Amino acid sequence: MLINIIIITFTLLGVRSILFDYDGVRKSFIWIIWAFCLGYRTFTTVSSLHFHPIEIFSLICIIRIFSTNHYRYRKIPKIYNIIFFLFFIRFIADFNYSSVYVLNEFKNILLLYQLFFISQYINFDEKSFYYFIKSFLVPALYISIFGIMEYYNPSITSTIFGYDNLNIDQNYKSLDEKLFGRLSFLFWGTHLAANIIMPIFPILFYLRFKRYGILSNPLIFIATTFLFLSTVFLSGNRTSWLILTVMFPNTKTFSF
Repeated sequence: MLINIIIITFTLLGVRSILFDYDGVRKSFIWIIWAFCLGYRTFTTVSSLHFHPIEIFSLICIIRIFSTNHYRYRKIPKIYNIIFFLFFIRFIADFNYSSVYVLNEFKNILLLYQLFFISQYINFDEKSFYYFIKSFLVPALYISIFGIMEYYNPSITSTIFGYDNLNIDQNYKSLDEKLFGRLSFLFWGTHLAANIIMPIFPILFYLRFKRYGILSNPLIFIATTFLFLSTVFLSGNRTSWLILTVMFPNTKTFSF
């Protein structure tokens, strides 16, 4: 299947870059951001453990850090260590050898801690920060474009991504039937893909403020903003709208 080949190729390229590029530790965050494009697609082991490419990138980066004695810029706050320790105790108490569900759930908390750990070894100066937020345009555009395509012509995305489109009529309803359309983001794995788009709005305003590339053109800026807003609208995700109402007032400091 084409999408599986793309995912495997993407993961291998990311691993090579993190291990062997000069600034592989810093680039690990870029690969992790780009991996948001993959949604819920994971590698499944013989023990039914699921590993997302983001987990693979973070583990490879930690190997790179330990093997090269990378310089550390800061320490993890003690409160994070305490919270992780409490989750670890809960994991030990709930562990069930007949199921890997608890272990898979614990891996989600472990991944968050791994990202905090890696962030110690990245210098978040203005240049790096600018570098990271520009990278977020990739998954946001990817989710929006394929999401809208899935809504209006799901057979195309079904062919590309290989999901079952037998129940498309149940997943997609016309906008006349209820206040919000309900875009399922089947190609991504869940309607929660809309939440990945939300951070792009303050990022767009920041890049516009910095006169970044084509976003310095007001028409392109408005069109891009409308594209992302359209995707959130089609998702019908009320949480995304709540997040949006919090984000927009905080952009008032930007002037155009």
